[in-house]
Amino acid sequence: MQSCLVTGAGGFIGRHISLSLAKRGIRVYAPYRKSLPPAHPNIEYFPGDIQSPDSWEDILPRQIDACIHLAALLPGAQHSSEDYARVNVQGTRNVLAVALARRCRAFINMSSAYVTGSCAGGPQNEATPAEPQTAYHISKLAAEDVCDACRGTTPMRILTYRIASPYGVGMPQTTLMGIFLRNALDGKPFVIWGTGERCQNFIHVQDIVRACHCGLRQGEGVFLIAGERSISTTDLARLFIGISGKKGTPIRYEASRSEDISWFFDISKAKNELGFAPRISLAAGCRQLYTLLTKFPSGQYERIPG
Repeated sequence: MQSCLVTGAGGFIGRHISLSLAKRGIRVYAPYRKSLPPAHPNIEYFPGDIQSPDSWEDILPRQIDACIHLAALLPGAQHSSEDYARVNVQGTRNVLAVALARRCRAFINMSSAYVTGSCAGGPQNEATPAEPQTAYHISKLAAEDVCDACRGTTPMRILTYRIASPYGVGMPQTTLMGIFLRNALDGKPFVIWGTGERCQNFIHVQDIVRACHCGLRQGEGVFLIAGERSISTTDLARLFIGISGKKGTPIRYEASRSEDISWFFDISKAKNELGFAPRISLAAGCRQLYTLLTKFPSGQYERIPG
């Protein structure tokens, strides 16, 4: 592989993926909207929007080996269903068209593990019926449908990755992991909404990068990309307290029924068909983040490439 189009290369996961490809000598073409990500000689950034890819025509070469599509309108109270459909659904359709025109051999569409809705009755896998609960997740499932409709009609392999809860260097600080990380550093109480029994499969961003390298080599279809085990919110707080060594840090609970939903994901398909398995344990990943934050307390650690 010599070239790859990466949309959303300026985001948390996209930055790690594009840098990893570039370090392997792969030429990365990365459209951006708001700001330039960190530079690398093998990454060519250019102004571009997935809603109007016609402007890419004079920039992209005639042939690109692969495409990894991450650009999306993320959840936000200010967004309407029409906004999500325009960016996440039509945008995916646009990027697919570009990939087909450039004769890409592989296309990886990044989706969300939570398009299946709440977990009930045991671990979820790719065959679990999808029941998205938000307008954002409805749009991500619709984008999956766009990919499904194209799959098998072209030599291009099309994969959809349903990503669980990602974390790592550069993650948004407003996430549960980001808040707990800062609490651990400052020794502040851990405030948990609900009973603390909510469980989810966190996955390190570098493991997501590895999953992409696997998918560029082989596989087709929908795959869950998640950590090996779920952890409860209470146990996550305890993990950070243990890492920080501040054993007296209190854990407080606030009433909230919605925060007691749990997820358990079965990643057997990704293991068997992609040859993928997470390598970074949650304890090791959290310890890495805590160590970096102690060295860069004002947040500069977010700019360190993975």
